[in-house]
Amino acid sequence: MRRLGEKWTKRARLEACARNVLCGCLLAFVLSAPGASVDAAHASEAALPNEAALANEGTPIVTFTGIRVHEDGSSTLYVDLTRSAEVQATQAGKDVSFLLSGAKIRDRNNKNPLIAEHFKTNVLRAKLVDEPGGVRFVIQLREDVKVGHDMTTSGLGARLRVDVPPPSSR
Repeated sequence: MRRLGEKWTKRARLEACARNVLCGCLLAFVLSAPGASVDAAHASEAALPNEAALANEGTPIVTFTGIRVHEDGSSTLYVDLTRSAEVQATQAGKDVSFLLSGAKIRDRNNKNPLIAEHFKTNVLRAKLVDEPGGVRFVIQLREDVKVGHDMTTSGLGARLRVDVPPPSSR
């Protein structure tokens, strides 16, 4: 461990890097446990001024995406919104997409893909894509299976929930 004011030695840099990698690996291990999820629904996030303006206009704003892998290999993907949006679902083989009409993506981080190919689930990856008519939630599956979806509302906004069955070979 280096003391305040000391220069970084090569060994100290390597040790710091190893600690960071170890922490990242531990986080990935914990999140890969059956029933674990990446969920910020409990985190409070201050609304930005332009979000409030868009919400007052009736524009649904994507606030979070997540995936929950269940013990049996089935999984649930979800998109949280500030208000409900019309959903148009399409499926072509292993590609499934949901157009959230009129929705907008507020945070650039929400455009990053959810990568699940290393988990024992039918979901390989999912990603939000801005389109002129709204936001498209694109999901790539490992197998050609039928997925179910629904949009629920609450006092906190709305949630698109997509249920994906488990893989056939486990």
